[in-house]
Amino acid sequence: MESKNFDMLLAGVGGQGIIFAGQIILESALSEGYRVYAFEEHGMARRGGAVASHIRFGEELYTPLIPVGTGKLLAAFEPAEALRHMHFMDSGSKIILNTKPVVPVSVSTGKGSYPEVNDIIDIIINYSREIYALNATSLAEQAGNPISMNAVMIGAISACGAVPLPKEIVLEIVQKRSPSYSKDINTRAFELGYDMVEDAK
Repeated sequence: MESKNFDMLLAGVGGQGIIFAGQIILESALSEGYRVYAFEEHGMARRGGAVASHIRFGEELYTPLIPVGTGKLLAAFEPAEALRHMHFMDSGSKIILNTKPVVPVSVSTGKGSYPEVNDIIDIIINYSREIYALNATSLAEQAGNPISMNAVMIGAISACGAVPLPKEIVLEIVQKRSPSYSKDINTRAFELGYDMVEDAK
């Protein structure tokens, strides 16, 4: 019997607005009457540390943690974080990947190396049914502020067809939760992310 749950995971690093994005998805699910669980993982307590948000909603939920191999959607705000969290996804999952890396200090100081983004895509394509790779950071700059990259990713999540939430509901909550000075920019960013994925289908 097919599960009535929907499991998604947002992964990236501190400063990318993952917590805000997760709150938008949670509030959207609650507004549609879903039972919702969420769990946040924080790495080093500083900007640049790993951050992940497990989001589950449906009818049969008993834990906020996504069981390994059951996730339906991974939204990777940072490319390498997709590799770190693929084991949570099932074989029919969808992946949304921001192709703009956040290079760790170990790499910038010459003590480590960062994989090519195309190599990351080549790896995860073996584990996912659909991958949508977009430079969400560049699209946010086009919308008016690179900080709005999370709104681009929310738009992409809304468009990918994996999340059972109406676009208008998600966008309404993005607008409601955005500060007045960034509401228009976040709206444009959301629409750019939405259109990018919708056109790629």
